[in-house]
Amino acid sequence: MNTPDITTVVERLYARTSSGDLKWEQTEQEGVYQTSFPNYSIRLSEEYPVEAGDEPMDYWIRIYNSDGMLVTSFCDRDVFEDFKKKGSNAYHVMRKMYIMSRDQSMGVTRALNDILDCLSDGDAQ
Repeated sequence: MNTPDITTVVERLYARTSSGDLKWEQTEQEGVYQTSFPNYSIRLSEEYPVEAGDEPMDYWIRIYNSDGMLVTSFCDRDVFEDFKKKGSNAYHVMRKMYIMSRDQSMGVTRALNDILDCLSDGDAQ
């Protein structure tokens, strides 16, 4: 696994997610979000670590080809050192990206705006 390439993929996914250029969607699995490219799909998930304890969640990226076969997978721990060398934190970057993908695919902004409209109009029940 070439971690500099993986680190670059994470950085670019994060940047495009932050800018709203990537469209994330829900998958058939709860808590797993997907964005697609012409020949590949990327799934982002939040999972308990294998060695459960007081460890924080792991954030996983899985890349699938157009046939639905898993090409590669990695989590924030796999790129931790590369991010650290750049003065960044892989866990925080991937966690923020997960939250943004979840919020986008679940329509959080729309839901909050609808609720705020109801509250400001006195329509709340």
